Amino acid sequence: MSKARNLADLGNVYDDGALSNRNLIINGAMRIHQRGGTTSITSTALYTLDRFKGAVGGSYIVGADITQDSDAPDGFSKSLKVDITSTSTPATSNNFLIEYRTESQDMLHLDYGSPTAKYLTLSFWVKSNKTGTYSFAILHHGKTRNWLSSYTIDAADTWEYKTILIDPDTSTAFDDDAEVAFRLNWHLSTGPDDLVAAHAWAASGDYQSVTGQVNLCDSTSNYWQITGVQLEVGDTATPFEHRSYGQELALCQRYYVKDVGETLPGPYVDSGGPVGASAYANWMLPVDMRAGPTCTFSVTNITSYSTRKSNKRAISFLGTATGTAYINSWTADAEL
Repeated sequence: MSKARNLADLGNVYDDGALSNRNLIINGAMRIHQRGGTTSITSTALYTLDRFKGAVGGSYIVGADITQDSDAPDGFSKSLKVDITSTSTPATSNNFLIEYRTESQDMLHLDYGSPTAKYLTLSFWVKSNKTGTYSFAILHHGKTRNWLSSYTIDAADTWEYKTILIDPDTSTAFDDDAEVAFRLNWHLSTGPDDLVAAHAWAASGDYQSVTGQVNLCDSTSNYWQITGVQLEVGDTATPFEHRSYGQELALCQRYYVKDVGETLPGPYVDSGGPVGASAYANWMLPVDMRAGPTCTFSVTNITSYSTRKSNKRAISFLGTATGTAYINSWTADAEL
């Protein structure tokens, strides 16, 4: 890229009012994977790498494994990879996609619902063995508004950089709360009833794809990978904003926390009493979560246990010991 182009891009960023904190996507470089391992998708939507989920619609039964992969383009170390494990053909309004959800109060500066609503630019790196037309859609959650476009994978097994310009919605504002605003959807398989032409913001059906959308699920040899996801204000895609690992982890922990053993008093807590005594523990969460989380626990020698209390800053646990009691690990989930 020429020096003149670099200066022009910097000028565009300055004009749009953000030299830092311009990427509205958390974990766009796919480095944070607190859940770990492989997420197998069949008929239920599940979070995978932090902030990204595999979603299905219309009673579709798919076979797909989603993992964090070390194959990535220059400048990145990780990607989200979808591997098809069993073939399927979407009927009627069946859908399979990768979804990202934004928090509504973080979108207020876009001025949606007013004449000064701002353009957005999405950029990302993508790779697949299956070339052809793919769909990208944004749903304004709860507002019956969506926007639909497409991109093309031109060469098999090759990292390609894509940019999509998103025109503003001047008719519908965001709510000032901690609920869902945007649902960003990268479609991988779509039934014939949900294939339509690309369109600007409109009151249209959820989970639609453009006509010509490929069916990634038609072969167990198929895969699809993505990384470097950036959503920013303005009509120009700027270089990816790399945040430190610590910054990115803290942003992710607003929505999901797993077994932070160093947080006081930490897991592996002895009940401190005989059989039948109360087994209890309290944790301060590493960051304020989006909402009071739903908690899960892995325990040893504890029965009848439950979350005694949880809020955005702390959780507490209470159970009954049947021996020397331990809380081996736990999760706190406040996902959108």
